[in-house]
Amino acid sequence: MRVLAVVAALSVGSCDRTADCTEAGGSLGLNLTLAPNLYEERRTAEVELCQDSTCESVTTNDLYEVEGDITVSTYFPRFASTFRDGEAQLEVTLRDDAQITHVLTSRVDLTYNYPNGRECDGKQWLSGEVELR
Repeated sequence: MRVLAVVAALSVGSCDRTADCTEAGGSLGLNLTLAPNLYEERRTAEVELCQDSTCESVTTNDLYEVEGDITVSTYFPRFASTFRDGEAQLEVTLRDDAQITHVLTSRVDLTYNYPNGRECDGKQWLSGEVELR
């Protein structure tokens, strides 16, 4: 009888997933890479993302050069709660002061990522990457 009680206690303890979880952050939002010829010093990017009939947009001037390409990091306040994994449509409007210089469109695949494991993170980290040339 005593042996059976010990085995039951060990099996219950091994099901506790919270002990394995960490606080590592994942990727949330869109990372865009633009061709270098699209960059100008005073440029802003208006980024609109649509999935099904839901759209969100942000404006950023956070454009910076990385190894010859231009990287734009975007953060949508309700990104993970608005969108899901799957295909979405992207439109990026580049402006220099008030004038539109380029409008770029693309599809982007959004995927969940799990830096702490699927059991720990659920659906909180959602991201996509796209290159626009």
